[in-house]
Amino acid sequence: NKINEINSTIPSSKPLKMFSELEQKVMNYVSNNFRKGTVKIYNNVFRNFEIIFGDRPLNQITNKDIEYYKSCRLKEVTHTTVNIDLNTLKSIFNIGIKFGWCLHNPVKGIKRIKIPQKERLEQLGKLSAI
Repeated sequence: NKINEINSTIPSSKPLKMFSELEQKVMNYVSNNFRKGTVKIYNNVFRNFEIIFGDRPLNQITNKDIEYYKSCRLKEVTHTTVNIDLNTLKSIFNIGIKFGWCLHNPVKGIKRIKIPQKERLEQLGKLSAI
């Protein structure tokens, strides 16, 4: 019924145990509140994180893990993409904290990658060609 549908979309403030549980909750929230392109970015970040780490207990994800994620992704994609990943991961955990689904943000304090001027110009060139 309609009331159950509405209640299922309202975030609950029960801490979750596993990263996959956070993914389900955050993707439900993101799907209802963000554009399709943004939802796709969140999906990709969840997928890439799980490829590297599998499903992990949320309380065991540390700054060290995020640094490892960053180094793994740098082998595959541009600095700009890694920074987008980091911003998205930070947002994922912030959403989790906001609704009481997780207690800490392991991305907090992680430095973004400084983008060399040449790469920045190349990225701008690609964007203007679109």
